Amino acid sequence: MKNEKIKTLAEFLEVEEEEIQKVSYNENLFEAGNQEYLVLTEWEKEEELKEEITESLWAFNANFILDHTDINWNERTEKAIRKMQEELCEDANEIIKAMITNLDRFIDDAVSEDGAGHFLNRYDGSEEELNGFYIYRTN
Repeated sequence: MKNEKIKTLAEFLEVEEEEIQKVSYNENLFEAGNQEYLVLTEWEKEEELKEEITESLWAFNANFILDHTDINWNERTEKAIRKMQEELCEDANEIIKAMITNLDRFIDDAVSEDGAGHFLNRYDGSEEELNGFYIYRTN
């Protein structure tokens, strides 16, 4: 699989396969020069999205979070969620996760709203597909 990913990334970047290096700390991350790329199968993409979104729940818009809870909310509730997010940042993640009624639906809605590239491509938010693989630049 690794060789297929390297071959696909090389084709995408229009470089020789020898110019692509696997990053040691992530089997799906590759370097080409000073650029890093995540190369994923469909299943790996879904897993990465789940992990990335689950770890960043605290950063979502308060309205979006509240729309995925059973809370009958109003402007004051929304303001309280925003204040918690500002005060706790990443530490608010577990609280928000506990509030969400269906995490899978939350993730699906987030991806539908913003696209997978928004969560997996830290460079420009784009998603490229080639030879059955999804490619995301990460730096």
